[in-house]
Amino acid sequence: MVQVEDHRFAAGSWPIQLQVPATDADRWMLYLQAECEERGWSYSAIGQMASDENSGSITVQGDPYSVTIAWERQRKGPLTLQARSEPETAAEQAAHFVQRINERFTTRETKEFYRRSYLYYERLPWRGEFWLDDRLRLGPPSHHASWLLAPQVIVVDLTVDAVNWQETNSLVAEKIDAVALFLGVVMRCEITPDPGSYAWTIDPKTSSPELRQLGYIEQNAPTSMPQRGQNPSLPLHHVERPDFALRGITADETQQSLPADIHDLWQRYIALPADRQEQFRRAARAYQLGLSLWRQHRTASLAFRVVACEALKPPGRKYDRWNVYDVVESLLGTKYAAPLRRLAFPPQKARSAHLHRGALFGAEGVQQMMMSTFRDPTFDEDYRVVAQATHAAMVEWLRAGGACPLPVRRSSVRKENVRKKRHRG
Repeated sequence: MVQVEDHRFAAGSWPIQLQVPATDADRWMLYLQAECEERGWSYSAIGQMASDENSGSITVQGDPYSVTIAWERQRKGPLTLQARSEPETAAEQAAHFVQRINERFTTRETKEFYRRSYLYYERLPWRGEFWLDDRLRLGPPSHHASWLLAPQVIVVDLTVDAVNWQETNSLVAEKIDAVALFLGVVMRCEITPDPGSYAWTIDPKTSSPELRQLGYIEQNAPTSMPQRGQNPSLPLHHVERPDFALRGITADETQQSLPADIHDLWQRYIALPADRQEQFRRAARAYQLGLSLWRQHRTASLAFRVVACEALKPPGRKYDRWNVYDVVESLLGTKYAAPLRRLAFPPQKARSAHLHRGALFGAEGVQQMMMSTFRDPTFDEDYRVVAQATHAAMVEWLRAGGACPLPVRRSSVRKENVRKKRHRG
């Protein structure tokens, strides 16, 4: 155990003063950690968080001296630091330590780090490799289930440029999340990162329950990026956009395939501005949630597909009143939007009734007998139409570079003008 002291209010002089812009405050701390790690120095920290201001102190234990850093930062404000050495006679060494951090920070020094992770889905096995780009590989696991339609694994190998291992883990987690959301939309199935959870399992030998960690791991994982061609290429299938094909699984299919334009769609995604990438991820997150709810909560599943489509609307208050029909009409055309309004369960009404009043339309909680003599398929048929339109709209949004050219209603324009006049008044 190491004693951690709060030096923010310690008496004495602080000869080293520094201010870092708010946009770079977190990165300066990363370079501090990286410098300590490379020197083999230990550090400890203590802090205080409030809604309007954060502050703390860091003690760096060097050899044969230590450096104490006190810092504070107001909301959206710069990072203010002051430092000193212990003993005071080592002030020059402490100043050189902080100067070295600043040099690395100013030049944005980074290193390349390799990581391996896993994605999970339920469908045909992933038996080949596919490179989204030179630094991102989707490869096959060394183990598959003994039957075709089962929980499956995608091995993700990637490299990132980062300051240290902590930023590496953060960047990799962010990238894996984006890849999972992107693939979920393109493949039209739920894809999740490593669950990292526990579950009760049954030991087949003793038939006794046992709590075990869930997940997949390769025992002989590489330490660097695999070379291209180590595995056969993943098969691609032709698609027409917008894609409204009812694609099932034939007897000849023994592995997962991807649409032929997936590489183009990924390039369009990474070419989007940061705010548009975030908008797509928000829509894809709602889309994934809709997929995950289908078995147990069908009405909620439909509602979140509608939410995913509405998340594609352009920013701005003048578009607040537009709904799923407007988005589909803008991206796909009137011939795809008009039928949605005529469904027995119109998606916008079903979404509002469920989210605002908890209404259920998908026979949730009703146990159907296998030999039941009557079952109404209307909701399931309407759900299929909404599912196809939502998926097609999300793909077209990507193909259009994140554009959704919705016409602005005159009433919305008048309301916006009245709001501006009131604000100026």
